[in-house]
Amino acid sequence: MSFRPAQARLCPDERAPLALVRGKARLQRVLQIGALTADQQRILENVQEAFYNAAGVNDTEKPSLDQRQDTSKVCIRSTQAQNACSGDVQFTVKLNEDLLQALQKLPENRMIKMLWTGWVHDAQRFACVLADQITAAAHEGGVEAYAIEQTSYATKLINSHGTWDAEYEKLQQEYRNAASKKNINLEENEEDVKKRIEAIRKGVWDRLSLKWAQDDRFKYAIAILPSPGQDFNINATLPAIEMHHLSTDTKLCLMTYNCEAGFDKSDLDIYREYKQKGSDAVDIVVKGFNPQEHGFMLELRPAHFTSYDPKLKTWPVWTRYLALVDNNARKEWMEKHESGRFMGGWNDNST
Repeated sequence: MSFRPAQARLCPDERAPLALVRGKARLQRVLQIGALTADQQRILENVQEAFYNAAGVNDTEKPSLDQRQDTSKVCIRSTQAQNACSGDVQFTVKLNEDLLQALQKLPENRMIKMLWTGWVHDAQRFACVLADQITAAAHEGGVEAYAIEQTSYATKLINSHGTWDAEYEKLQQEYRNAASKKNINLEENEEDVKKRIEAIRKGVWDRLSLKWAQDDRFKYAIAILPSPGQDFNINATLPAIEMHHLSTDTKLCLMTYNCEAGFDKSDLDIYREYKQKGSDAVDIVVKGFNPQEHGFMLELRPAHFTSYDPKLKTWPVWTRYLALVDNNARKEWMEKHESGRFMGGWNDNST
């Protein structure tokens, strides 16, 4: 099966596959910015091409989802989050009977796609653990949930270069080996080289994430987002790529997560409707916790998954979240969305 958006409409730019084709040329233009010598540029281009090939970026078939990856090996805990995030999340998930029935009525692919942003606040880890809990709760009903790291989308990349930090170290070593053979001083333009390697690393994940967002085998998705007041990067992969290309057939749930926020004994619920604060901007809020003392039950219901609005050209809950974070962020995102101008590792240095 060739990789295509299939029957699902994309929002709103149907040219996304072309972005993959043009990716190398765009990155080469990025590589030419700065003080790098011609030899350094050629070496980095070769490193990038080999990295993309090893990661399967240009594979045309959708990967199989029948081999789930071990969360402990592919989802890396943030080293920047506070101590409250250091333990595993102690919680269980219940799929409301109506939601379970809705998923089971799908003719095939009863799966939930996990998206996340805010690694510094341990959002990746929470997304992966939540996916595991959903799968454990509903596996007998044929329902499974995956973050991209837990699927074969990332298998080739992780097998060849490891996870995020290991990827950088290996790319850097590949550059150093090639540069040494050409007698290039490894300290020459060292900072520029590091920036290019970081851009190459991010570019691979951005391209895999683009394919992940467009994978129309998933009819339900949960996006894990920073709680309002935490750092939110509008140029990160989820807002800059995935939310622009998520299939419009998807029913979307937004969930904010703040592992660093404390709570008192009167607030052990952890899970509540955001409307308690006078806004329906976010369906679910998962507040801080102390995993050594408390656990919680997270029940997902059909009302938490909302539909795409063709007039707005996105999901209303998404724009309300952006407005809650920063109304300028909502304006900036909508302008890019309507004009088809998206960020990404192939044409910027955002993280």
